[in-house]
Amino acid sequence: MEYTLLKLTTSFFFLLGTALRPGECGVGEIRLVGVNASQGQGELQYLYEDGEWASVCSGAVGVLDAQIACQYLGFPLLQRIGKVAE
Repeated sequence: MEYTLLKLTTSFFFLLGTALRPGECGVGEIRLVGVNASQGQGELQYLYEDGEWASVCSGAVGVLDAQIACQYLGFPLLQRIGKVAE
């Protein structure tokens, strides 16, 4: 199965509801990376217990998860979804 990475912005975004390796993602260990990450646009990543950062993919998306991540990262609440071009 192929997954598409999600594009995150303060007004255009969504997150994954479960980690790709469930149970291995630490609590609150997420980050937004990319040239415009400080403006709320970039690639959302989570940190595995083994210290490896991995991209959040569109395999299992949840609105509540997106709202929580937005708040955690200091951005306004989500409004809609967008995908990164492959």
